[in-house]
Amino acid sequence: MNFLKINRFRRAFELFGVACVIIGLQSAIAAEPSRIVSLAARGSVGTGQDVLIGGFTIAGTAPKQVLLRVAGPALGSFGVTTSLSNTKITVFSGTREIASNQGGASASSADIAQAVTKLGTFPFPAGSLNSALLLSLEPGNYTAVVSSTDGTRGIALLEVYELPASSGAILTADNQAKIQALVDKAIRDYSIPGIMYSVKFLGEQPWTQARGVRDLASGQALQADSYFRIGSASKTFIGMAILKAIQDKRLTLDTTLDKVLPTAMLNNYPKNIINIRMLLSHTSGINSYTNYIDDWFFPYILNRTRVWTDAELIQLVNAKFKDPELGQIATPGVIWAYSNTNSVLLSVILEGLYSKPIRQIIAENLLAPVGLTKTIYPAPGQTTMPEPYARGYMNWANYVGVPSLPSTDLDVSAYDASGVGGAGAMVSTTGDLSRWIESMVNFSTGSPDYRRGHMDWKLYTGFGAASVTAGYAQNSYGMHVAHEPDTTNKADYWIVGHRGQLSGYDTSMMYLPEQSVAVVVCCTRSLKNGAGFPTNANATALNGIVNILFPKLIADSKANLFSAEEVSTLAEPTSEAGPARARAPRSDFSRGLPLSEY
Repeated sequence: MNFLKINRFRRAFELFGVACVIIGLQSAIAAEPSRIVSLAARGSVGTGQDVLIGGFTIAGTAPKQVLLRVAGPALGSFGVTTSLSNTKITVFSGTREIASNQGGASASSADIAQAVTKLGTFPFPAGSLNSALLLSLEPGNYTAVVSSTDGTRGIALLEVYELPASSGAILTADNQAKIQALVDKAIRDYSIPGIMYSVKFLGEQPWTQARGVRDLASGQALQADSYFRIGSASKTFIGMAILKAIQDKRLTLDTTLDKVLPTAMLNNYPKNIINIRMLLSHTSGINSYTNYIDDWFFPYILNRTRVWTDAELIQLVNAKFKDPELGQIATPGVIWAYSNTNSVLLSVILEGLYSKPIRQIIAENLLAPVGLTKTIYPAPGQTTMPEPYARGYMNWANYVGVPSLPSTDLDVSAYDASGVGGAGAMVSTTGDLSRWIESMVNFSTGSPDYRRGHMDWKLYTGFGAASVTAGYAQNSYGMHVAHEPDTTNKADYWIVGHRGQLSGYDTSMMYLPEQSVAVVVCCTRSLKNGAGFPTNANATALNGIVNILFPKLIADSKANLFSAEEVSTLAEPTSEAGPARARAPRSDFSRGLPLSEY
């Protein structure tokens, strides 16, 4: 991986003066990319005889901007009551000194303060107890030495960070023009009324743009901050809300449905076997209500103001349990099979745990803490979105392949989203979604104990016809978050995110942890099947945007997906993994209609 990380195979011990502090080095965890790239060392330092030493490696082929930070009081709980002050940080390459902060409280520097803010780490106030050094380093091995300049003795924490990519260096005017041309071409090629997109670098405001028109009839220009229906991207909010409930000790990943669902709900299924983990990873074996053409699809699209209840959607599935074609997909925990019913069940469970509507739970537990002011879970009966909103268009006959359906482009932006429930009801903007996925991946909204649920390959379940490559799941799904290869670029790089497809809108939000960048795209049409039209926003524009911003990433991932060591790590069994990531899907099951609705 192209992150700054401490060499896995090296342990650095050095003697300075009459005393030695032996520092155990820790490597960054390959399966869990982090903002805190490496915890270099910790120990007691003092008069120049006792020193803190940490070795680290700059990987890759290009220079990286690095922040070294010493936090004097951070380890007071280790029993050392005296805090180190006025620390000096010196970096060596071999025996050659590269840089030093010369001691003292350098953290008040504007550049360092900005760097710390950009990392999104815990506050780093100015003062004699903290010290930092900001520098650019070429690839290679380095040693950081911390000492005291005033004779004080205490305990300190030394950290080494790689600063995230800067928008100024990557989102150049030239690249912005290339992205605009890419989007304009997609609008022409695929007859899309408009496309909104956002790129957000960690610690910076989103760059949001819109091309095309809001309204085909009037030709009114589309606004970048327009609301739209996000479809299955809603599932990420449901997943995080469940992880928050686990953090609050209201349930666990292994809690079975018989403990948290009403007795009469889903009683044809083995609720004593199906657990929360299976709902989150789509391995429950429960069929999706969206597969029921006569009982759900036609009633849903022909009566756009009908208010549905979650209990109705779940009962559709329960009633079909013994149907040979529409019943239970598989034995629980055996295969991956995408089912919108899983998300609706999780919504019902959350409402039971908190005794509140799901929209209120999400607003209080997620939207408010993250500061998402333009994201909404509509109330039942709420058919319109706030202004300004993007009108969404649909050609039902072409998209679904049923000639008897309407065959012209219809404005389908106004309808009651209770018919999809927690699987796809939410409304947002590209700017808010870029903030959301950044927050979710970096888990600023919850306990780090559950961050692995969104980031660790071991908690993902393989899916897709070619789900296994070199021992890892190329397509995989975790805690209501997906990793899918970039089929347009024919490259596989580390991403997490979710697509959302429902009538009128086609959305994709993606986060690249190693680059600390979020990319979101929304097309204001449910993209047609066949005739050369792609069926998701990834293929239309998002993958192309990533290729413009990070061409070397695409080239490198084509050449070498993972190192042998990382493949071995990813393939290790774990008691936390649940169903195996690389398990082959059921060959006769096909999700013929995409994600949220169809």
